[in-house]
Amino acid sequence: MGPIKGMKTDGQIPQSIEVSLSPNADAEIERTQQALEEQEIVHTCEEAKLAHLRELIAVGVAQIERGEVVEYTPELLDQISLDADERLQRGAKSSLDGCP
Repeated sequence: MGPIKGMKTDGQIPQSIEVSLSPNADAEIERTQQALEEQEIVHTCEEAKLAHLRELIAVGVAQIERGEVVEYTPELLDQISLDADERLQRGAKSSLDGCP
């Protein structure tokens, strides 16, 4: 059996496909490809989340460098929590809500 498009050679294909022990290898190949596509979706979302966090960190670092800082206090934490609760009640969603 030749390689499957997009398939890595690090053991991602179940043993039963490699040696054709399954009575329906085509169905197993299809299930394996679907699982790999689902993994790719998760990986893509994780990369998007990481990129978004890096952007936010860069903004924060730039603000600190300009002296635009706010003292972290219990009152500030309370306000952040209230703001988050209000956004949830309004049904506001993150830009990354489509990710698993």
